[in-house]
Amino acid sequence: MAWLWVAVVIASGPMCCFSFNLDVENPAVFSGPEGSYFGFSVDFFKTANNQKSDVLIGAPRANSTGSPSSSVVERGAVYSCPWGSSAACQQLQFDVTGATTTLLH
Repeated sequence: MAWLWVAVVIASGPMCCFSFNLDVENPAVFSGPEGSYFGFSVDFFKTANNQKSDVLIGAPRANSTGSPSSSVVERGAVYSCPWGSSAACQQLQFDVTGATTTLLH
């Protein structure tokens, strides 16, 4: 059976893989609301003029600060955290009106 595995690896030919490494000696540590699953998704963001880099961090169970009167609980949130800075993460505002329904005629 091992010969089958070797045959599959050889037949697949050289593979190309791209990855990135984070600095493990000087890590950037961000924190968010407890119980919000802060860090569930992470992405890098750079402005068009390359002047600023941020880390965008998702927290799918966070209570958004956009609309205190909203009936939606744990609508989730996305935070922008400055890369290479000690400044605090800021919640990005997307929908401040809450749940809405649009009727099409």
